Amino acid sequence: MQFWDEAAPQIGGAGFNLVNCSWRKPTCLETCKIAEALGFSSRWPGAVLASGFHTQIPHVAQLTRVQWLSSCGSIWRREILDRNGFDELFGSYSYLEDLDFSVRVGRTWELVVVPGADFVHQEASHGRMSRYKFGMKTVVNRIYFVKKHPEFSLTKACVVILVRTAMKLLSGLRYGRLPDVQWALGNAVGLMKSFIQNPKRMRYIS
Repeated sequence: MQFWDEAAPQIGGAGFNLVNCSWRKPTCLETCKIAEALGFSSRWPGAVLASGFHTQIPHVAQLTRVQWLSSCGSIWRREILDRNGFDELFGSYSYLEDLDFSVRVGRTWELVVVPGADFVHQEASHGRMSRYKFGMKTVVNRIYFVKKHPEFSLTKACVVILVRTAMKLLSGLRYGRLPDVQWALGNAVGLMKSFIQNPKRMRYIS
């Protein structure tokens, strides 16, 4: 509340500062010019890449401007919520609904993470969909998001998805991790479905 009392008028959304984040510093390979150009990764936290993929937001020590905010820990100006809603086509387990909302709002407003507003996000131990279905949903929603916003490259998105899927599959097979294999298979099926089905019929993958 102290932040909002003094917030600049161009700031539209403020994120809480996640304490138990899983963020790690990107490797040199992930932040090389080729990787950044293709949209695999970026050295900047909270960035949205040309591929439509986004980077995680670490626990910050100072007010940090970002390009997206998580819906589980953010506050938005009332006038923004009055004019903008979440896209219901993400549906069910609404993966990337916050990224889509942030990108739309971020065209005219600034988004920041507030260092003093710490919070902890506890994962639910039950009620999650299978790794296969969630792997499918991550791709279906990503492709829908990229197609929706012309500033992102569908080609780059597909390249990143294919490379990540192959890496997850090889890792799963090499180390005997069945969930990784299931995730990769879900990715592959989701990519095919994204180009042969109407997204309105896919909104409730659960």
